[in-house]
Amino acid sequence: MDRGGAHNEVTGSPSAPFVLAGVVNGDIVFAQPDAPVPRQLPPAPRWFTARAAELALLDAAVSADGPVLAAIVGAGGIGKTWLALHWAHRNLDLFPDGQVFVDLRGIAPAGQFLPPAAVLRCVLDALGVPPSAVPVDFEAQVGRFRSLVAGKRMLIVFDNVRDAEHVRAALPATPGCVALVTSRNQLRTLDASVRVRLRELTADESVDLFERRLGRPRLDAEPAAVRSLVADCAGLPLALGIAAGRVADRLEFPIEVFARELRASRLPALDELETVLSWSYQALSAEEAAIFVLLGLIPGADAGIAAIACLTDRPAVLTVLRALERVSLVHEHVPGRWQLHDLVRLYALSQLDGVEDALDRFVGYYVRTGYAADRVLDPRRVAIDVTSEARFEDRVAALAWFEAEHGCLLALQRLVAERERFVDAWRLAWVMHSFHWQQGLVRDQAGTWRVALRDRLDDSSAALARRLLGSALVRTGAVEDALALLGEASALYQGIGDRWGEGHTHRSLARAWREAGDMPRALEHASLAMAAYRDVDAALDIADALELQGRYEAVLGHVDDARAACLAALDLYRRNGNVDGEATASDGLGHIEQQAGHVDLAVGHYERALALFDGRHAYHLAETLDRLAECRSLLGDAARARRSWEAALALYENQQRGADAERVRGRLDQA
Repeated sequence: MDRGGAHNEVTGSPSAPFVLAGVVNGDIVFAQPDAPVPRQLPPAPRWFTARAAELALLDAAVSADGPVLAAIVGAGGIGKTWLALHWAHRNLDLFPDGQVFVDLRGIAPAGQFLPPAAVLRCVLDALGVPPSAVPVDFEAQVGRFRSLVAGKRMLIVFDNVRDAEHVRAALPATPGCVALVTSRNQLRTLDASVRVRLRELTADESVDLFERRLGRPRLDAEPAAVRSLVADCAGLPLALGIAAGRVADRLEFPIEVFARELRASRLPALDELETVLSWSYQALSAEEAAIFVLLGLIPGADAGIAAIACLTDRPAVLTVLRALERVSLVHEHVPGRWQLHDLVRLYALSQLDGVEDALDRFVGYYVRTGYAADRVLDPRRVAIDVTSEARFEDRVAALAWFEAEHGCLLALQRLVAERERFVDAWRLAWVMHSFHWQQGLVRDQAGTWRVALRDRLDDSSAALARRLLGSALVRTGAVEDALALLGEASALYQGIGDRWGEGHTHRSLARAWREAGDMPRALEHASLAMAAYRDVDAALDIADALELQGRYEAVLGHVDDARAACLAALDLYRRNGNVDGEATASDGLGHIEQQAGHVDLAVGHYERALALFDGRHAYHLAETLDRLAECRSLLGDAARARRSWEAALALYENQQRGADAERVRGRLDQA
């Protein structure tokens, strides 16, 4: 424009409001109001509880020199935003230049979450930069942002971050500012000052959350209902908050009303949680989603990678597991073992159609691998019709597999039984039997055979289930139930002409009558067992019956007969190379000499038994240590007696043998 010779011209790239003037005399001064100090934090969570260790980690990071980036990561509903807001409000005085809060909606479907450029514009807006002053170029926006926050003491909270690139450009680069990031993604490519991975709340912490919301008197009025709610929320803060809110909304209703609803239908009763989990699920790729829903079939605390590969029918499943872990849907809590939070697992299962093929693969893995491990623990057992390519180098490796997989095996057996897959339930009980027997886990042994005992089994399988359940019940002290089951097993074995099975049943009946206090009857069944074993020429089983007969003869005062029987058993074990049998017979000889009052001889036999057991067969080991302690005490060796009793007590407690443990505690108190 040309007015009276005056000419206006602007060059460069203006990035702020400007005025074109014709002729200007004097200085031009633009007075702009100071940008408001941002105070954008949502309210602090009113019922926040626990997280002391996590708060301490954040405090320590902020006290360090340089710019601070703190990442709070974990599954949906685990309380990431709660922790961020609680910490932020607790530390407002550290950030006098303001607090910015941006929800990046990172778990929303594509097109609904904030892209990185929009994230940066939100921060610039919070810092008071008017839209007309925002540079067009993205890199120039980054530079403007970092210039504005340089030298300031400011907190910026980025909530619900999708991944590292989602937020990287909006991170301050100078000391004084703190960026607090929450995400379901583990954000491993983000160079964080501290990364806080949230765990579930403990039962006590969960109760504390309820108490803050509902008050102690309300909880004390219905402790059982509160325990039920806590268990079904599985430590997930969002679930606990929903449950507490439902109870608080209906003060006129007993807590048990909602506890019953939650027991009956956990996810539908926590509809808000189901929605939160659905966002994570919808963000998965097709392959990740397919693997994730199959993981819902993992019934126990965790599963190993080999089992998961069979379950999903994908040998190279580890890559997908890592991807699911990055978004906090699964977790490798120990090397090679993967777990889902209980409520996440239920959500995965709710998305799964057609579970039978996957269950076939999963059960097949555990039956085949467990069968191979069992053959190492007890090669004398009569095999079942299973073909397995799994191999275990030695007994230590087989035991390690069972110890790692035990929880999953127990839970899987319950799952298949609920689905009326009774043959699978029976085979899983068979697979676990030797491990339970040798480790003294008699309650687990009884439980698995009780689950396996179904009317649809054939006579041979039904007889075995009754015999082994009865044998386990003898060890738990439920002698009447054991005698009834063993009587049924004996009749079934007679009906199918299985003399070996009859012999095993008589041996179990001998133990049952001993526990019932009828030693003559116990000795009778030991003799019947020996006769059955001789009919089928089973040398090692004959040795087992002889060893049992020797113990009972000793109790009845027939020391010479007892010693002869046990020595005959020991000879058979040695000739057949059975070290475990040698250990048992040595223990039996110790018991006989102890009964006869030859305590010094008994000690020698017990020490020989311990050396042969070599830490194996925990049930027998506990009893040998217990009797050895008694003998050492009688010989005046109090220190060694105490050590033996302490070792026996640890085994009794692990085996849940309460009466034995209490008796040994009494002896230790007297020593």
